Amino acid sequence: MSNSSKNRNGHLIGTIESPCVKTCKLDIKGTYCIGCLRTRSEIAVWSSSDDETKREILKRVEQRIHSVLPDQG
Repeated sequence: MSNSSKNRNGHLIGTIESPCVKTCKLDIKGTYCIGCLRTRSEIAVWSSSDDETKREILKRVEQRIHSVLPDQG
């Protein structure tokens, strides 16, 4: 049995784990979380997003890793 459910649009949610690392603090500009590198809006929509949207968010996070933390890529 799966823990997945559907959002209000009928899209499957809950199959991609959140990138949250429990270090919830915005950077000095208030642009993104220093723990998971998601923006406020990305964090806000995560729990109701379908897997395609979550993958798009994770792709942007990966790009931020390379631009914000260049030695990590």
